[in-house]
Amino acid sequence: AKLGPLAHMPGGLELDLAGPLPDNIDVDSVPDKPWRKPEADITDFFNYGFTEDTWRLYCQRQQEVRQEQQQVQRDLRHAEAAQRESNEMTPEMRLIQHAQQQLSARL
Repeated sequence: AKLGPLAHMPGGLELDLAGPLPDNIDVDSVPDKPWRKPEADITDFFNYGFTEDTWRLYCQRQQEVRQEQQQVQRDLRHAEAAQRESNEMTPEMRLIQHAQQQLSARL
């Protein structure tokens, strides 16, 4: 099935829903911007009260949120690995590691 928010316009985009979907539609990549025509109804092209500018801001914020989420996931994996490593250490090894961390913090 091929559809998409801009598929109904001449020269519009078609999205193949069989594969992974794009994160967003880059309005700057659309050569003809029919929503800018005086007779155009912007709601034919943008939903939920978006405009070209607010859509651009929304897409930018979505990318930021995804990057933050990826960083949180990386930090979580790192913390889990450190916890596993810590659990595998003997009490003496943990004491040495703690002393090394304290020394590093002072430097």
